[in-house]
Amino acid sequence: MMKSIVRLLTVCVVLIAGSQYAGVQYAAAQGSVPRIPIQPRPVVRNNVIDSGYTAIPPADSIRMYDSIMALRKRQIEEASRFIVAHPIQDAFVTLTASVSAFNRVKAGDLNQYFAERSARPDPPSDRDGLSGLDRFITFGAQFHLTNDLAVGVEYDFMARYFNTVIENDSITHWPNGEEHLDITYHTLMTGPEVTLYRSRLLRVKMDGGIGAVIALATEEETATNAARSSSATGLAISFDLATDIHAVDWASFTIDLFARTIGTGKLKTSDGQDLSTGFGHHSAPFAIAPNANATAFGLAIGGIIYL
Repeated sequence: MMKSIVRLLTVCVVLIAGSQYAGVQYAAAQGSVPRIPIQPRPVVRNNVIDSGYTAIPPADSIRMYDSIMALRKRQIEEASRFIVAHPIQDAFVTLTASVSAFNRVKAGDLNQYFAERSARPDPPSDRDGLSGLDRFITFGAQFHLTNDLAVGVEYDFMARYFNTVIENDSITHWPNGEEHLDITYHTLMTGPEVTLYRSRLLRVKMDGGIGAVIALATEEETATNAARSSSATGLAISFDLATDIHAVDWASFTIDLFARTIGTGKLKTSDGQDLSTGFGHHSAPFAIAPNANATAFGLAIGGIIYL
């Protein structure tokens, strides 16, 4: 009996010692192995499961790309509209301005009248002569009904300056004198504008207009210091074939082929007299009482702003 108790105690001591030894060895092993951090609980953000380490798409994974696809779709639509509508960019109003780079004008009555005033030998033969405009400036605004159709309003300024130095010694009463006739046209016209061709960088348009014109004339004779002013009103008709060359999103460079036809009554002074009456050294009546009729055509360059 005593032997059995001793054996049992011995076994218990051995087991206790072994368990302590094993615990020490296990703790040492645990210290040598890197600890794995506890992952945070997954959360759902913007329809995407976020585990804290990686974005895990939900079962319906295409929803993750909804916003990206919507943004790309808008970009494609904007690019398509840019290509189709450029350079109008769906603008409601555009502003234009241009100056003439090359032009010709014919004013039959004024050509003949000034030829007679400056003592040219055959004034009627000068009626069909072409000369250059000294100034041609336009300012306009177009109100767009669609990308291809607009209604425009335009102001034109045209100037023609006649100037002749009289140096013929046989004309004793005009030694080294000068004859001046300066005439300016102010027109305000309105009419339609139609787009004929449109691409990303180029737009070709055609427009016409009709409106009122006032012509202002000033005459001067330096030898006698004689001077007088006159005016006339009438009708103006315009036709333009223009190109818009894209520069930036809000503006274009334009090249304009233009034509203008102007018809007025007779030029008259403030007291109601026409210009057939004598003037300065030319005391005899002139052959005609000139009007300010004119036709002009040429090339203008300028710019367009989209609002």
